[in-house]
Amino acid sequence: MRNRMRDLKDCSIRCISINNEKGITLQKCRVMKVLSINISLPQEVEWRGQKVRTSIFKKPVDRRIMARRMHLDGDGQADLVAHGGEHRAVYVYQSESYEYWRRVLQRDDLHYGQFGENFTVEGLADKDVCIGDRYQIGSAIFEVTQPRVTCYKVGISLGVPEMPALLIGHKRPGFYFRVIEEGEVGAGDLIRKLSSGDEGMSVVDVDQLLYSKEHPMEGLIKALKIPALSKGWQYSFNELLTAARSGVTSGNAGLAGPEARPLAWVGFRRFVIRRALMESADVRSFELTPEDGGELAPFQAGQHLAVRIPASISSGDPSLPGGALIRMYSLCGPQGSGSYRIAVKREVSGRVVVGCMSISRKAM
Repeated sequence: MRNRMRDLKDCSIRCISINNEKGITLQKCRVMKVLSINISLPQEVEWRGQKVRTSIFKKPVDRRIMARRMHLDGDGQADLVAHGGEHRAVYVYQSESYEYWRRVLQRDDLHYGQFGENFTVEGLADKDVCIGDRYQIGSAIFEVTQPRVTCYKVGISLGVPEMPALLIGHKRPGFYFRVIEEGEVGAGDLIRKLSSGDEGMSVVDVDQLLYSKEHPMEGLIKALKIPALSKGWQYSFNELLTAARSGVTSGNAGLAGPEARPLAWVGFRRFVIRRALMESADVRSFELTPEDGGELAPFQAGQHLAVRIPASISSGDPSLPGGALIRMYSLCGPQGSGSYRIAVKREVSGRVVVGCMSISRKAM
């Protein structure tokens, strides 16, 4: 019994030291466990006048589930390019992040599975979990492989189009497991840490290394030393490292994708805003179509557009000289609509402008 309690304390309880108002150091501990197992199969839903096939609407199950190499029994993915596979077999999200988003979004209706996760867990914060960490849950063993890839479909599930960008910006992406040993899992199972990943890079560290504007060479080299990192993210970091060594400092070569399709266009292309909708008090979505009427390049979940707005338009002052404001926005619309769709959050002292803009092909 004593040995069992030592194992529980060492491996299934996360403790942090905090100082109270009197300067006394206290320890706050939480048991790491699975609160909910969530699954779904692909379905078609109506969204913005388009048919979208998705498995984002996960529902809790009240039975034990077999975790297999590629997925959980009874679960499926609609888009096997952006989701699923050995390195993305199980998506994990934290109950603490649900509590956080309920405050930030002022929502009391968020339920487990709504972020598309298979495991809703207590503990395992993105800032603490490292790529390559291994855990035992039930009779299965899992390994952390990568952060979540941003996808517009989580915006459909939550009714918040800018949610993919918020997950990155607020450093709460969640992460994927691959299944090292198949086994049964269920709600209430304790999570036992078995080993730590090489290099000690957290989920947040790796996520920011790809999606932020800074890609330090030492960070890329460190990430590429992690054998557990998924092949897709290894490819992205290799592209960024090659670009950095070549002196390229603009764009994000890591988001181009391993398919290396031909460029859709060179430089920036002029687009017009076909429709603008107020999604919330401070978020407006823009539907963009090319000014030349040409075809649009296909895109994948998580890809971004580089949007360039002339200084005179972005400031609202036509007397200003040339120059431009360039911003990156995540695509949040379905394929095949004949347009690109982005969501823009208005900052406290910012300005949202409807007008003409140019878009770079680098993200395509």
